[in-house]
Amino acid sequence: MTTKISATIPSDTSIEVWRADMAAIAEMAPIARLHACATLNRAMAQMQDEAVRRQYPTYNDAQVMCELIKRQYGSKILDDIDNHQNKRRND
Repeated sequence: MTTKISATIPSDTSIEVWRADMAAIAEMAPIARLHACATLNRAMAQMQDEAVRRQYPTYNDAQVMCELIKRQYGSKILDDIDNHQNKRRND
């Protein structure tokens, strides 16, 4: 079974290095690839959290979460949540 791998090569990576990386990933067992992906996702989430906390050192956890949501999904979703909560309070 072959797996189609994205042809998007990072601009700071040579084609030779990219091919070697893709070959190494292709040789991994599926569970190992899943574990590597989950590990990288957790690391990225932690880096994003730390970046917000550095930029806004006075933010509490809820404010950090809102900033992360805004960066990931845009501010409209936060506005929609606020509007929904306000509507429920007024009902």
